[in-house]
Amino acid sequence: MDSKEILKLEYTALKIRRNILRLIKAGGAGHVGGALSSVEILTALYFNLLNIDDESLLIGKSKEGVIGVFGFNSYSVDIFNCLVKSDFNYNAFLSCIKTFNHFIHTLNDILLIKNIEHFKQLYIELSQKKSMEYCSQQMHEKFTHLFIEYKELLK
Repeated sequence: MDSKEILKLEYTALKIRRNILRLIKAGGAGHVGGALSSVEILTALYFNLLNIDDESLLIGKSKEGVIGVFGFNSYSVDIFNCLVKSDFNYNAFLSCIKTFNHFIHTLNDILLIKNIEHFKQLYIELSQKKSMEYCSQQMHEKFTHLFIEYKELLK
């Protein structure tokens, strides 16, 4: 992906952020943290990885083999039935869809934040210098603000 495409995705993410804030303001309530923190990821997925003509799936699995991220570019009842039938187990899901004709993008070892211990694990992971290899300075700053906001949970 060249710098022009990256700038286009960044601009799209900015427009989405503005719309999120407008919607929350219009609704009179809401928590912006989750919505705003995932904009870059969802923008890259939707406007890049899943923006192809072929039927495509994005599957992100945790170290425990649980599907934590799932995206598609064309709806399929059969795919959703397999997801439910597999109970979000990565290997069971792949077994179920093996006869389908989809291009599959895979993300490995994603960290699912389901409880306080997972949140602490994320804090420890991002506190290490090696995390700069896969997490940008901008994202580090966003997480730092999040960790400051919820510092009581990290004790």
